[in-house]
Amino acid sequence: MFTKEQMNIVKKTKGIQFWVKDSKAYFLTSGYSTYVIIPTAMKDGTYDLDMFKLGKEKLLNDKPEVPVFEAENKGNFDSRELLQAIPFMSEDESRYFMNGILMYYTGEVVATDGRTLYTSCKVNSQDENESTTFHVTKRNVNLFKAFLKLSDTVQLYYDDKNIRILEAKDGTRWVDYQGKDQFPNWNSVFPETSEFKNSCTLPEKKILDDMLKTAKMYNKDSMRIHFDFENGKAFILGNDDFEWDIEEGKGRGAFNIEYIIRAYQAGIRKLKYFSENRAFMGYVEDSADIQKPSYEPKVLVMPCQWE
Repeated sequence: MFTKEQMNIVKKTKGIQFWVKDSKAYFLTSGYSTYVIIPTAMKDGTYDLDMFKLGKEKLLNDKPEVPVFEAENKGNFDSRELLQAIPFMSEDESRYFMNGILMYYTGEVVATDGRTLYTSCKVNSQDENESTTFHVTKRNVNLFKAFLKLSDTVQLYYDDKNIRILEAKDGTRWVDYQGKDQFPNWNSVFPETSEFKNSCTLPEKKILDDMLKTAKMYNKDSMRIHFDFENGKAFILGNDDFEWDIEEGKGRGAFNIEYIIRAYQAGIRKLKYFSENRAFMGYVEDSADIQKPSYEPKVLVMPCQWE
């Protein structure tokens, strides 16, 4: 009936029932604003969701009440790029305008939680009128990840009634209509100059994890690690008892180790930055562990400094 991957999505949905109409199964995922729609050969009607998860089809009635979603195709997106952006989304539901990914119709994306920002496009290079925010909340982020793993690309549909739809290659759809676009002006966090005077290669994940563990024990207030790239050394600020060998680069900088690990998790290995006082802002030249040549995360900003 459903593929293993589609059933994995079904099992993550919540509620007491789902609906089938015209060979499409509608699963309400969060409140009354997010649906997953999966192609199916099931008979029209309303079904018991818990029974279905147990492998039994319990038809509650033959009159499904399903919403109508109509939207215009706005472009194609790399699923892995969206997955890379997810860790940088806000999980604070009081700042709902950041609970999601800004998607430009050209295929680029931006995500931020107000502390760090990730984008796959150049600064001030996009038309803000040619974009929309695809909302994802903390409650359904794992379900959204499972959806994105259905295919390597997804199609974006959008209309002026604030309906946003992502469609996988198998026809499965994720529908979001959580309100108007209010994504912040992310371009404002970048300085006027784009001249980078310093560069570095991030240490291996094992070294980063050791830095984080040590910093939590001995430097809980700031979690800052001082990187002396010219001499290939790193140490905890205010504590010279711990030192790590790192790859050499240009300049020095005091980085929050938690931000650096987030950069690493986003596939970022090489970082350029402005100065010791502005070490948290950088442009990513390339990425070592991304297998697909056409996909390279470009910019990471740490931390954001909203105007």
